[in-house]
Amino acid sequence: MQITSFARARILRPVLQRAVARGEITTTEISPRLARLPFDLMRNESMIYGMPVSDAAIAEIIDEVVLPVLAATPRES
Repeated sequence: MQITSFARARILRPVLQRAVARGEITTTEISPRLARLPFDLMRNESMIYGMPVSDAAIAEIIDEVVLPVLAATPRES
């Protein structure tokens, strides 16, 4: 099953909005590649270990990879 861009945005947008509200990132506007990142990492986790991705793994992907990448990503003015 492929997750469409619309579905990815619908899933990811609330996560990004909460991160902005907490001051962890500055914008919810991200590139398509960055929008795919958490889903690609979850798909990789599932394929490598052959089982559904745990809630703990999802939290680690968001907290340890996605949010730091977004916080470090320069934005155009």
